[in-house]
Order: sequence, then C-alpha cells, then structure tokens
Amino acid sequence: MNNKIISLIRSALDENVTSLSSVSGGSIAAAYRAELKSGQTLFVKASPQHPDMFIKEANGLRELQKANALRVPEVIFADEELLLLEFLLVRLVDLHARRFRADRAVPVDDERLEVVPD
Repeated sequence: MNNKIISLIRSALDENVTSLSSVSGGSIAAAYRAELKSGQTLFVKASPQHPDMFIKEANGLRELQKANALRVPEVIFADEELLLLEFLLVRLVDLHARRFRADRAVPVDDERLEVVPD
C-alpha cells in the first residue's frame, strides 16, 4: 500500500485505511480505491498537477450536484494534496442489446456508463 496516501487519508478523516488499490479514472492525477475501517469506500485522487486543482474540482462537483441532473459523487474531503470522493461503482452498458460489457473503458456511440444501485 502507498504509505504517503494512507497517511494523508488518515490525517484528513481521522480514520484508518484497511486497503488501498490503484484504479483508473483519475485523469491527470493518481487514482485509488480506499476501504476504511468504518466500511466506507472512497475514490481517492492524489498527486495534483496544480496547487488548487483538487479544491477547484471539489467546488465543481458540488455545483454539479446542485443541478440534480445526474449522479455526482459526494465530496468527502479536498485540499491541495488530496481529493476524497464517494466511490461510485459503474458498469458499461450496451444500449441496443442491454448487455453489460467490461472490455472497454470508454463508452462508444451505442454505450453509456451507469451507476450501479446501492
């Protein structure tokens, strides 16, 4: 596990991390899935390219939530080093056949991503 990321999460939330694994979806930042001792799962972004990048991203996500038009992950914590978000499990759906596909990371014309219900 990445000790620096774990330490940052522990400091931000005052909670222990039980597992940390790399995931895709961080764009230009490193991305992780963190399991906390409480059972909560987080999407973690670290290693920002700009000092205020995560703070601006968190603000943008909060504004998107206000529109109530799409499912936006809840911002748990944001500072200059770390962005902690609610972890949303998604799956790729073929809209014509309604088949679930795991072989493509990015949807194409007849596909979209959907959030898996809790």
